[in-house]
Amino acid sequence: MAEKIKNEDTPDLFNEAEYSCEKEKPETEPETIEVRYERKKSKGGRKPISDKLPRVEIIHDIPEEEKKCACGCEMTLIGEESSEKLKVIPMQIEVEKHIRLKYACKCCEGVESEGVHPSVKIAEIPVSILPKTIATESLLTYILINKYCDGLPFYRQEKIFARLGINISRGLMCGWTIKAYYKTQQLFELLKKQLKNSFLIGIDETVVQVLKEPGKSPESKSYMWVFRGGTPKNPIILFHYSPSRSGSVPYEYLSDYKGRIQTDGYGGYNLLASMKDIIHIGCWAHARRKFYDVIESLKSTKYDKKESLADKIMDLISELYDIERFGKENNFSREELRNYRQEKSKPILYEIKKLLVENQNKVLPQSKLGIAINYTISEWDKLIRYIEDGLIPIDNNLVDLYRFLFYIKKAMECNSSICNRKKELAIL
Repeated sequence: MAEKIKNEDTPDLFNEAEYSCEKEKPETEPETIEVRYERKKSKGGRKPISDKLPRVEIIHDIPEEEKKCACGCEMTLIGEESSEKLKVIPMQIEVEKHIRLKYACKCCEGVESEGVHPSVKIAEIPVSILPKTIATESLLTYILINKYCDGLPFYRQEKIFARLGINISRGLMCGWTIKAYYKTQQLFELLKKQLKNSFLIGIDETVVQVLKEPGKSPESKSYMWVFRGGTPKNPIILFHYSPSRSGSVPYEYLSDYKGRIQTDGYGGYNLLASMKDIIHIGCWAHARRKFYDVIESLKSTKYDKKESLADKIMDLISELYDIERFGKENNFSREELRNYRQEKSKPILYEIKKLLVENQNKVLPQSKLGIAINYTISEWDKLIRYIEDGLIPIDNNLVDLYRFLFYIKKAMECNSSICNRKKELAIL
């Protein structure tokens, strides 16, 4: 989801939901900036259908009587024209009927082998992640992908199954999800161990509401913490539920981690950042949002954009993001991006810092602009660390809570008693 300085309603399901940044289009005379690049113009027309999909050829021929020319000769096939369309086969569900064969000895009827061998033998029950349920691994996978990848809540899946004549309640699906988590606990521990080997871990937290949580009222706040590490090609995203927003949560979760963390300015991360082997990096998306809020509050008034400090800083931050976009589109290596940031981003950061310091004492500290300035200055040392390494992103937006946690929140609000337990989910 992108923040745009326009009169548009932006969904805001949680206070900490972050959005990617886009540069505002100038409404006045165009301003020439230092960073320039050419963008490849995308070709028009429809994109080809993936060649990985199976093809079924349907031949369309003209009637036999039309294959004779007016001159009386038979016409000859000279070529063909083809086009492709997508066909969807509705979901098909079948029942696996497991039949276990039983054997017994009719000769001795088990007397000779009594006490040594069983008198009756039966085939073993197939191993299942959820024994004594109707759920196969394929059904469970289908339900979880629908919910956590495609955003289809359990109550909607319940209706879809009902249309097919299958009774699977949302409470049952919620229970299967929690049981599946406990069955894969070992996998979570391995992922957590791998997470701690990451070069950089992005962290964020957001408010969730849990009904019937022991010792807490339904209106009280609980929190979902997300930790993102791994590699660009194989990211690891682990969610951790806690009734508390205390700094002890990330501190204990990442105990003995040595590396870099990237967060917003919430003071709860200071305990983790105080560890000697931790390098703390700030997030420009959070700093940018402070100035975005200032501009939004000024929209109802007639103000001069040219004289607005918030607009000036927003434009400079947009230039920082233009530099990042240019590096990404040109596939810069780690070292190339570092050098490019040193050359292009460093002067812009210096200019931003200069504007902040010059105006810090000229605005009310508790005003929106004062809060934005003081927040950015207090985070400054962490905000500029990203230019020292091409592997460090400019912001923490990859830790995208907006989309994932909306559906996790819905699962946690389920009235089923099984949903009152501690929840922890992982997405690879």
